[in-house]
Order: sequence, then C-alpha cells, then structure tokens
Amino acid sequence: MTGLGEVREEALACTFCAYCRRSCPVYRASLWEGESPRGRVAQAHGLILGELEPSDEFYESVLNCSLCGLCEEACPSSVRVRDIVLAMRAELLSSGASLPERVRGLVEEAEKRPVPLAEGVVVVPGIHGRVEETVEFLSELGVEAEAVEAPPLSALGIAGSPRLREKVGEYRERMGRARVVCEDPAEVAWLRKAGLDARHPAELVRVPGAEAYLPSAWLPLEVEAELTLEPAGSEVPWLRREFAEAIAEERASRAGGREVACLSPEHVAPLRRAGADAVPLLDLIRSRASL
Repeated sequence: MTGLGEVREEALACTFCAYCRRSCPVYRASLWEGESPRGRVAQAHGLILGELEPSDEFYESVLNCSLCGLCEEACPSSVRVRDIVLAMRAELLSSGASLPERVRGLVEEAEKRPVPLAEGVVVVPGIHGRVEETVEFLSELGVEAEAVEAPPLSALGIAGSPRLREKVGEYRERMGRARVVCEDPAEVAWLRKAGLDARHPAELVRVPGAEAYLPSAWLPLEVEAELTLEPAGSEVPWLRREFAEAIAEERASRAGGREVACLSPEHVAPLRRAGADAVPLLDLIRSRASL
C-alpha cells in the first residue's frame, strides 16, 4: 500500500483544472466538490499539511470513490488519483478512523479469516464472484478446480486496511503455488498485485460479442460489443447507496435497452434495479457455448 508521504509529489502535480470532474461518476451523482477527484487531491493536501484531522466522517467521504480511474484518463497532468485515494484511506484508518457500517462486516471478516493452504487450480469468491458457477464453467472446459473459502484480499486493499500487508504475506505463503480463478475482477487485480497467478474466467476462453459491455477498471478485457460503457470500479458496498443507484441509472440510460454483459457480477443487480437487462459476462459466455 502506498503511503501518504509517497503521493505528496503526485498531489502537487494537480493544477485543479477540473477536467476530472466531468469524468467522475460519483461527482456527477453528487455535484459536490468534495466528492470530485480534485476535491480528493485537496483533501490529501490537507492531511499531508496537518490542516485536516482524521475522523470517521472524513474516511466515510473518501470511501465514496469507486477507483474507476476515469479521472486519470481525463487528467492533463496524469495525476494518479487512485493512489492518492488509497493512501488517504490507509492513513485515516491507521490514525484511528472507524469503518462505516456498510463495509465494516466485510472488512473485519476479511481481516480475521485465515488464508487456507491450497495448490492446483482453485476458485475463490472475492467479494462478488460466484464460486459454484465458476467451478462448473471450469469443469465444462475440462479443468478440475477446488472451491476455496479464502478471505477477499480486495476488501482489505480497497478499504486501506492496516492488515493488508500481513494478509498478502499469508496469501504468498499458503496459496503462492496455486492457480487462482475468480469472477470478481477486483479480487483478481489484488491477487496479482500480491504476486499470485490469478485469472478471471473470461480470460480463459474466446469471449463472444455482446449488445453492450460493462468493463471493469480493475481488469482490462476487451469484448466486441455494439456499445462499450465506461469502465466500472468498485461501488457495492463502498459507495453511499444513493451514489451507486444514480450511477446505475445513468448506465441503464446509456445502454438504451441493450442487454449489458458485466465483467463483474457486482453491477448486475444495480443495473436490473435501474431497469436495464443485465447479465454477468460469464453467463453470456456459457449460454453461447451451449448453443
């Protein structure tokens, strides 16, 4: 995890031009400067200079970033906003801030649960991945896999948990020789950062075309589609509900009645509640393979 002091120069590179605001789904949902990417940079300056005090409210606000990275694409200075946000979360938690109720159970359980010893091909759930469906999919490919109840490393990484480094060591020691498959793109990304051989099931086959495709900011995977939506970050349960719902409604509107194939199952239910026809990409792959 990058420390706050390590992103000081990164924060200084921001010119506060506001190009990032138009790209940010959370800012479009909130229309509040504090929830914009440049607002996050200003908050980082405040923490670094000691002008802002760590608090539960401060941490909860900083949690309202999905880490989608769209602001970084829009930024003329290429400021790594995600690194800044993650460093702030880690700093705030290490300074005594408390996890909000919506993520407390998830993060605390991930901190406590031990990493099991595993080798061969294993399937882990992450936060949003479906284990049974993934095991069945691998079986259809002729691959025997074992389902493993491992704690989601992504939960600790996204939250900025002080237990992240320790849990990374556990993963390397106990599952470092395994080939890990997970339907949750964020989990795949954090496991790869830890040095594990981790794959999303869609990376193992040729993916069929889709009407609309919702990529993940955590895992670059191109899919041929009539419409490709903006990459999604981690929204559930991290964002306030009203922000997550507004983002889903915006996506549903952009889909224009097309079926949306989601790389992460996380986004299927919110899109359906917003009136869109949404399916996990893995389900689309399996349905086309059976034709």
